[in-house]
Amino acid sequence: MKRLHLIATTALIFVAGCATAPVKTDFEHSRVYNEGFDTVWTQTVQFFATNNIPIKTIAKDSGVIYAERLSFDVGDADCGSHPMTQPLNSSVSLNVFVQKLADMRTQVSINATYHQTLGDLYRNPVGDVACESRGKIEETILNSIH
Repeated sequence: MKRLHLIATTALIFVAGCATAPVKTDFEHSRVYNEGFDTVWTQTVQFFATNNIPIKTIAKDSGVIYAERLSFDVGDADCGSHPMTQPLNSSVSLNVFVQKLADMRTQVSINATYHQTLGDLYRNPVGDVACESRGKIEETILNSIH
């Protein structure tokens, strides 16, 4: 069994040269709404509650929401190509900033950070990768605010 594991690990290192990096996608990270801060804040917090996304930190006075989700859909982020590996777990963290602007307008800005742990064919962890957002969660949050 040890020899088989050694062969698999060696093959993994050899094939690692075929790996590709995640591709960065351009998309809308922020949007301005013709609504007051309180209305936009409430709708933003409701999005997290409705979609069962746990909020880790929330501070209305500074307009910050930090949330984590333990997994994400494959289409939400590009983690690159890593032959001879498989995703063991994935997570996304969201930093949302709700900011008052002039004339009763409010801006919402979102930064999503995706991360994936990779394993070998035997599900042994072999590394972590940072993934690039494709803008889907950002678009969904921004579209949930009216």
